[in-house]
Amino acid sequence: AIRTAAGIACVSDASARDLARLFPALTAPVAVVHEAVGNRFRTPPPPEAVARLRAVLGLGPRIWLHVGELARRKNLARLVEAFAAARNSVGGPPPELVLAGRAGPAAADVERAVAALDASAVVRRLGWVPDADLPALYAAAELAVCPSLHEGFGLPALEAMACGVPLICSLRGGLA
Repeated sequence: AIRTAAGIACVSDASARDLARLFPALTAPVAVVHEAVGNRFRTPPPPEAVARLRAVLGLGPRIWLHVGELARRKNLARLVEAFAAARNSVGGPPPELVLAGRAGPAAADVERAVAALDASAVVRRLGWVPDADLPALYAAAELAVCPSLHEGFGLPALEAMACGVPLICSLRGGLA
């Protein structure tokens, strides 16, 4: 496909750079077309929708949220370690770490990190969350975390910011 493409669209400058690095003989023009979030992320959900989702999922009063597949590039085992080190020093009731996203190749790494730190009571794995519930889940969060080692774009970071949720993220790939 690379050899015959009339043009290629990438979601970020980082993805375009990766493409050029991986395929130095590429001659097709490359355009960067940034992703965007839907309007549902820009309109705060009603407080009752947030409260209902909190109750259904059994979320505590303070959550730090990561949205995305449990993939190694997401750096989630390190996130669990950092969360365990920080959670008791933030003041107020300690938060819980909520991981929303399908189990991927790093699910076992995350489970090992949680077990090693005896953090199963404070790290919640929700699995896949329907898109319609994401704005309320972000609204329930005190902050969102995206510690990825590499991202092509980083749509969950953009979703969190569109929802007005403070974001802690790495400066890698599309997040930089």
